[in-house]
Amino acid sequence: MSALPGVAIQERRQQKTKKKEMDEFILWDYGIVYFKQLRRMFYLVTPNESCFENVNEVPHYIDESNSVFLTFLLTESIISFILADGIYRINDGITSSSAGLLSRLPVMLVKSVHLATYKWVHNNFQLLELPWNSPCTWFLTFLLVDLGYYWFHRMAHEVNILWAAHQVHHSSEDYNLSTALRQSVLQTYTSWVSNKVP
Repeated sequence: MSALPGVAIQERRQQKTKKKEMDEFILWDYGIVYFKQLRRMFYLVTPNESCFENVNEVPHYIDESNSVFLTFLLTESIISFILADGIYRINDGITSSSAGLLSRLPVMLVKSVHLATYKWVHNNFQLLELPWNSPCTWFLTFLLVDLGYYWFHRMAHEVNILWAAHQVHHSSEDYNLSTALRQSVLQTYTSWVSNKVP
């Protein structure tokens, strides 16, 4: 009879060891995924990591970046609290977060219009088709998307109707990472052309 409890104890130890190894593996795996998300956030990826033959293979970059952005946001707010420099105010952070959440509503409502328009323009005005797995295509797209966003952002500061949609982003009295969340509900109606053209 005394052998049975010894076997049970040994089995429990093996189970604990397996669980610990599995937890370490999950933690290690999450660390690798987090580091990849961090690299994507700063465009530190290779063409092979960001070229996809099918749309279904494209990761949800915004969803993936949330944990990295939240880490930076919390780190900045903790450092600000420790230094007592006053760059974070609760009311301003809540306003920025609320504006960010509200700015996502039109995306849900008009995404099909964006996609239909993009498909129509692609089908009717496509000049050439670049190979999806070419480093030249990746580099050219990288430059064109960045250039398109630059010109949209510049026009958003200079054209009155675009400024009316964009000025919400610049309405905060504080300059911190939470301000990046402060986007206008109307922004999606004016920025989608520059985001979808390339």
